Amino acid sequence: MRKIALSIAFSVASVFAMADAQGKPARVAWAPSDTGSCADCLLTGHDLSGWNISNGDYSGADLSAANLYKLKAEDAQLSDIIALGANFRKATLDGSDFTDADLTGATLDKASLIAADLTDATLSTARLHGTMFIGATCTDANLIAVQAEGADFSGANLMGADLSSANLENAAFDNAILADMTFANANLSGAKIRDTRLVGVNFSGVSGLDSVDFQGTCLIEPINLPQTITLPSCFESDG
Repeated sequence: MRKIALSIAFSVASVFAMADAQGKPARVAWAPSDTGSCADCLLTGHDLSGWNISNGDYSGADLSAANLYKLKAEDAQLSDIIALGANFRKATLDGSDFTDADLTGATLDKASLIAADLTDATLSTARLHGTMFIGATCTDANLIAVQAEGADFSGANLMGADLSSANLENAAFDNAILADMTFANANLSGAKIRDTRLVGVNFSGVSGLDSVDFQGTCLIEPINLPQTITLPSCFESDG
């Protein structure tokens, strides 16, 4: 038994040594026991639906086309993951780190990302119907052309975020940080942008602006809103 264990350890060490010699990072094959930590694992197409990997480290893992339906991954390390077209529907991802993650074309309908960190993350063309981003950090996030009807970004930090051409019908941005970001050519029909300070926000080509609820929202500086929409200066509100 001791000889077998030593042989396995030597084989694993050899794999990493070969990877180091070639100057390339080792990508680890996933095993069913790797529920807590699997950084840089190759998980493409795997079925992890219903699993609980909360507090685990899956940074750099490739989850493309994986089934993560109802996955529970609270406070997990998911930075730099690649999850192209992955299914995160109804997943609980609260407090997790998605920094620099690539979720292009992923499905996150009715998922919860409360207080998650999506700094510099890419979610372009993702499905975000009813997804909760309450209190999330989405600075410089790529949300181009997402389908986010009914999504909740209340209290989220969207500084520098790109939501151009997104479908944001009935989405909520109450008390969110909307600064130096863009909604260009997006659909904001029935959206709520209440109790928010707007600075450097691009509304060019946005549809449905007349139906947006701007109650309690003010402007730090003039922005390109239609003449039919008049918002007070934040300095007047403070006065």
